[in-house]
Amino acid sequence: MKKLLFLLISVCCVTHLIAQENDKSSSFFDSLSFGIKAGPTISTTQSGSAGLENEQKDGGRTQVSYHFGALTELRITKHLSFQLEAIYSNEKSQTTKKDEMYEASYIQIPLLVKFYFAKGFSIEAGPQIGYLLSSEITFDEDTNSRSPVIIDELPKTDFRFTTGLSYRFNNGIFFGGRYDFYITDPENLDREDDGFFLVSHSKFRNGLINAFIGYMF
Repeated sequence: MKKLLFLLISVCCVTHLIAQENDKSSSFFDSLSFGIKAGPTISTTQSGSAGLENEQKDGGRTQVSYHFGALTELRITKHLSFQLEAIYSNEKSQTTKKDEMYEASYIQIPLLVKFYFAKGFSIEAGPQIGYLLSSEITFDEDTNSRSPVIIDELPKTDFRFTTGLSYRFNNGIFFGGRYDFYITDPENLDREDDGFFLVSHSKFRNGLINAFIGYMF
């Protein structure tokens, strides 16, 4: 966690210094700006049994959660910029057959390349690293009982690729949407007889859609 925060601060400082040094060369660096954003996160889930020749799929239910955070954008040219974000993300997954709800909180750090193809409109894409803060599973909807996930047994980081589209108004307000693809699969989870969830056979695969609105200062 400390390493991720240190990396974010370091990148922001370096980009700010570079922008200052190249202030006279607007053809290279147009501007450095900061902003905030928030919005819903929509996840769809498929689960199945690993280790079988024909993996049995269990369709999932769509779940809605939320995310919010801060960002900095470094404008390189009129059409190209880099954007770094620090996002708190609450993410949920649920299966239809077992009524098991997996909920996790992450700090997500996307590093995006943005291409402005029309006034205000941009396509954005890039890698994203996530740091797991907490997780839990609800395995009985009727009693809403929860069994703790042993956090040491879960991967504390995950890697994704995110891509999307956004629009920014002249007054700094912007909105858009993205889709997250997993580069590494979420950890496999299964419930033991003692009620704890350990790394095992039940595979959860999320497709995450993030809609957002924000403001650039």
